[in-house]
Amino acid sequence: TFAGLDYGLHWGLIVDGALEKPYVLAGLAAFGLLVPLAATSTRWAMRRLGKRWKPLHRLVYAAAALAVLHFLWLSKDPRQALLFGAALALLLLLRLPLVRRTVAAWRTPRSPQRVT
Repeated sequence: TFAGLDYGLHWGLIVDGALEKPYVLAGLAAFGLLVPLAATSTRWAMRRLGKRWKPLHRLVYAAAALAVLHFLWLSKDPRQALLFGAALALLLLLRLPLVRRTVAAWRTPRSPQRVT
C-alpha cells in the first residue's frame, strides 16, 4: 500500500518517504520478518527445516513488537496502540516458563483434604 498507492512504485520517492517516516521502517521490518515465516509455514518446509524451523518462527515475537511500534508511531492518539502493546506484553509474559508453570498450577484442581 505504501509503495504502490502512496508513491506509485517510484523507488526514489519510496526510499525518501521511508527514511523520512520511521513508522514505515518499523512496518517494513515487521513485514520483512513475516515473509520467511509465511514461506516456511507448510508441512513440507517444517520437515525440510527440521529443528531449525522453531527458532526461525520465533521471529514472530520481534515482528509483533515491531508491529506495535509501527502502530504507535503511526497513530495520532496512542491509547489503542498502547493497549495492543500491553496485550502483547501480557501474552509474551505468559510464554515465560516460570509464569506458565504458575498459571498451570492455578488451573489444576486440588484434591480435597480429608478430616479424620
